[in-house]
Amino acid sequence: MLEAADTSHISRRTAPSTWLVVALACAGQFLVVLDVSVVNVALPSMRADLALSS
Repeated sequence: MLEAADTSHISRRTAPSTWLVVALACAGQFLVVLDVSVVNVALPSMRADLALSS
């Protein structure tokens, strides 16, 4: 007869930690917000340097 595999011996190291995934997602979101902020601050000077009109 086949017995069900005993998964109680699987260590916690086989899957990434939930907090690691959350931390990476937060870091990625922070970089996106930082990029948008820098671009919004730089837009007026970019418009002036390129002599663009509204």
